[in-house]
Amino acid sequence: MFHSEIQNDHKRIAAEERDYRPIPVIARVGPELIEENYLRIKTDIHKLLHEQLDLLAEELQQSQDKSEAQGAANKSILKPGATGQTLSL
Repeated sequence: MFHSEIQNDHKRIAAEERDYRPIPVIARVGPELIEENYLRIKTDIHKLLHEQLDLLAEELQQSQDKSEAQGAANKSILKPGATGQTLSL
């Protein structure tokens, strides 16, 4: 088991703390502004998600349409064989 003792130089820490400067206030932010930003970001993400899902659905539909068109083209290319059966390419 590990045991340790923290040893601080309190005089040195106090001297360092005296040199601290306050952080300047750039803007006052209230709960209303935080809520407004939260809702705006949430809405933006919702819109972005739906736009991307719509794009993916459109790509999927185009891919399926292309596959169906190729399937129809393959059926039209069928030629009668020697025995009267059809051969597919």
